[in-house]
Amino acid sequence: MASSGINLENLTLPNGAVQELNQLIWLTVLGVDKLGSLITVVPNAKHGDKLGIIGRYGSIVHARVGCNPTYYNHLVAASEKTWDLSAFEIAEQSCFEDVEATCAYNSLHKGTDIADFTGTDYLNDYLQPLLEEGLTADLFKMAWFGDKDAVKASDGGTLSDECTDDDIATFTVMDGFFKRIEAVCAADPERLISIAANDEDTWDAQYNAIRVSGVATGILNQLITKAKIVLRDQADKVIYVTQALADAWEWDVVNNFKGSAANWTAVFDGVQYTTVNGVKIVAIPYWDNCIQTYGKRSGNGAYYKPFRALFTTVGNLMFGTPGTTLEGMAKFDVIFNKETRLNKVYGTDKGGTLLLQDDLVQYAA
Repeated sequence: MASSGINLENLTLPNGAVQELNQLIWLTVLGVDKLGSLITVVPNAKHGDKLGIIGRYGSIVHARVGCNPTYYNHLVAASEKTWDLSAFEIAEQSCFEDVEATCAYNSLHKGTDIADFTGTDYLNDYLQPLLEEGLTADLFKMAWFGDKDAVKASDGGTLSDECTDDDIATFTVMDGFFKRIEAVCAADPERLISIAANDEDTWDAQYNAIRVSGVATGILNQLITKAKIVLRDQADKVIYVTQALADAWEWDVVNNFKGSAANWTAVFDGVQYTTVNGVKIVAIPYWDNCIQTYGKRSGNGAYYKPFRALFTTVGNLMFGTPGTTLEGMAKFDVIFNKETRLNKVYGTDKGGTLLLQDDLVQYAA
């Protein structure tokens, strides 16, 4: 029967190459386990709970008049946001017959217990860590690119026609930061800086258009100078960019403005930052990976908004979870059913995104 797990069909014992699981080489993938440091994780969040936000007093000082001053009723503005948490689950099953004739054989129990994966190296060292890594990757895929209304490009949406039903099921679990950011920009067009290169019909054309002299540097300059002063005044302000835009910006600085290459510092493996005009710029290759994997526009090879930049604060990007940490979401129940002889892995949780202040957003795409 078809099983979840590692596809070992091409790694059968007689192949003379891979005889044991510990001979397998782990495929290099983008590290996603630390992406939570780029946002603010809010523990103990509950769906429907309100976040109350208070502003500051405006002008309350008047010239002194002496006796009998006038008393005013100035009010501090207040607003609220609501947590929209979505429930999700991971449910997978495996049968021992699908791995018995593979290099995983020696990692299984023997005899009658061969069907039970619990306590085996196959489950503990390979299958479960891969599931946890997959959940973490999907969490950030949903947190940034999630859209409950997502459909394929041929149906008028932004997802590649190559996306599977499973891909679409993941994207539609929750509304992510980009969807919320685009809603802010729709309500206040001044928050959006349009990148014309994103509208080109092929990737080559997009690539060339962003490398016209002054384009990439102009985008980041506008992003900063057109942002509201309240954002520019924040201590934790930051600009997140796709790696594609970061590359084009550095190319523009070096080739057209005769500047030196930027000094990039690692935030953690795979994510680096530099500083421009006092603002930290962080390149996020994970965005590019999602765009290139799931965002190819229908039929022409161009990608959906491969050049993006978000000027905001870390505290403004909130991800709520009923638990205490993101790491705590990657927990699974592993059950062996003695009647069906199947191993079932199940995990469930809730999560959701929220922009705390709309005026702490300036977006280029």
